[in-house]
Parts: sequence; structure tokens; C-alpha cells
Amino acid sequence: MPVMAWPMHSDQPTNVRLLAEGLKVGVVVRGWDHRREVVAAERVEEVVRMVMEGEEGRSMREKAREMGEAMRAAQKDGGSSKEAFDVLVAHWRR
Repeated sequence: MPVMAWPMHSDQPTNVRLLAEGLKVGVVVRGWDHRREVVAAERVEEVVRMVMEGEEGRSMREKAREMGEAMRAAQKDGGSSKEAFDVLVAHWRR
């Protein structure tokens, strides 16, 4: 699912940039520079409508679906994440 985010602390600003600008599976509701401000209901509505109804939202939903499928495949036997995890566990057990 696409992410609608407003970063407030810690690693959130970096994560939001990755999701919104890098992976294009998210949208910033309120930027880091305005983290202490209240988010207006109109802005929340605008972002929700964009993600749920707009063409940009359709693209985000499709990319998020593709990423989800890739992540699930990576966790199955023979997948890259599963193999990397198995190597790590084998290393720990030595």
C-alpha cells in the first residue's frame, strides 16, 4: 500500500524521502520543516484523494503492489532474502 506520511522525528525524514522521492510509493502530507505545525484536514483529504483516486495514486499503488510481490518472493525458499538470512544463521552457528 502507498504510504501517506508526515515525519516527526528520528529516521522518519529519511524514510519519507526514500518512499516518496526514491521508490515513488508514498506522498508527504507534511514536510519535516513543518513538523511542529498541525496538519489541516483539507491537506489530509487532498492526499487521501490523490492516493485513492488520482493517476499518481494509481501509479503508487501499482509500484507498491510490485514491491510487495518482490519482497514476498525474496522471502521464499531460493529467494535472495531467505538465502542471505540462511547464510547469516549459518555464520552465527559456527
